[in-house]
Amino acid sequence: MKIKLSQRKVHLEERLDMREPCSRAALLFLPPVTAFYLMQFVYGAWPWQTEILAAAANILCIAAVYFLLCARTGYPAVCCVLLHVIFGIWGAVNYFVSVYRGTPVLPWDFTALRTAFAVSGTYRFIPTWRMTAGIVFVGLLAWGLRKRMMSGQLIPGFRAAVARIMVLAAGVFCLGPVVRPERLTAFGIETDVWNQTEAYKNAGIVASFLKNTEFMEVEVPENLSDGYIKAAMNRTEPVPPADIPAEKPSIIAIMNESWADFEEFGNLSLTAGTMDYVNSLDNAIVGHAYTSVFGAGTSTSEFEFLTGHSMAFLPSGSIPYQQYIRLTAISG
Repeated sequence: MKIKLSQRKVHLEERLDMREPCSRAALLFLPPVTAFYLMQFVYGAWPWQTEILAAAANILCIAAVYFLLCARTGYPAVCCVLLHVIFGIWGAVNYFVSVYRGTPVLPWDFTALRTAFAVSGTYRFIPTWRMTAGIVFVGLLAWGLRKRMMSGQLIPGFRAAVARIMVLAAGVFCLGPVVRPERLTAFGIETDVWNQTEAYKNAGIVASFLKNTEFMEVEVPENLSDGYIKAAMNRTEPVPPADIPAEKPSIIAIMNESWADFEEFGNLSLTAGTMDYVNSLDNAIVGHAYTSVFGAGTSTSEFEFLTGHSMAFLPSGSIPYQQYIRLTAISG
C-alpha cells in the first residue's frame, strides 16, 4: 500500500514538473495575443473582424513591447498584467476619440496633445460594457498571476542573465514593423485614409497606427523641377482672364468656430437669431460653406480657406499646419 502511494506521489510530482515549464512558456508567448484581442474588443471590434495576417502583424508589434519589458524587469507576470493595462487603455482611448471626432487616434494627433488635454474636460467619458468586461478580465488575470508576480524566471532551464538576453533578442527582432512600418505591407496592412475607424477594426489598431506614420512627411517627387512644372502648365489650356472690376474693395472674412444659422436645421426657432446682425448688413454676401471635417479640425477649414487647397489630397484627419507646412526664417 505504501509503495502504491509513493508511486502515485512520484507520478503527481512528475506531472507538476512538466506543467511548470509549459505554464512559464505560455506566460511568455500568450500575453501579446490576449493583449491584442483585449485592445480590439475594448475598441469595439470582434475577433473575427481582423484577418489572421493582420492580427499577426499587431501581435508582433505588441510582442516587441512585451519582450523588451520582460528583458528589462525580469518579471514576466508583472509585465503581462501591465501589457494588458496599457493596450486596454489604448483601445479605450481610440474608442472615445473615434466617437467624439469621427476618427481614432492618428500619429499626427501627438503634435496637438496640448490642445487635446485642454478640450478633454468638456467631454463625458462613460465606460462601455466592453470596457467594464476588460477591467474584469485584467483583474482576474492579476489575481490568477498573483503567486508569480515576484518570480523572475523567464525561460525554464536558463540562467536569468542568459534568459534576459534571449528575450531581449526576441524583442529587437519583433521591432522590425515598428521602426519600419512599410514592412507591414507584407501582412496585408494598407492605409484606408477615408475610413480610419473601420481600418482600425479590420487591420488592428497598432498596425494601422504605425502604417499611418508614412504620411507624417511629404516626399518631393523625383522629377519635380521648374522645367517640369512649366512643361505641365504649357500642356493645359489657358484660362481666360476673369472680368475683375477696377475697384478693389476690402474683404473681411469672419471664421467663428461652431457659428452657424441654427434655424436652418429643421423646425427650430430662437428668441435671438445668430445671424440677425449679419443679415442686416446691406453690403454683406451671405451663403453656405461646406467643411471637410467632423467634430474637430478647425485648422483644416482655415487651411482650405486661406490657401485654396483641398484636404481631399491629404490623409483623413491630418493636420496640414503641423505636418506639411514648415516655417522658414528669412533674414534680411
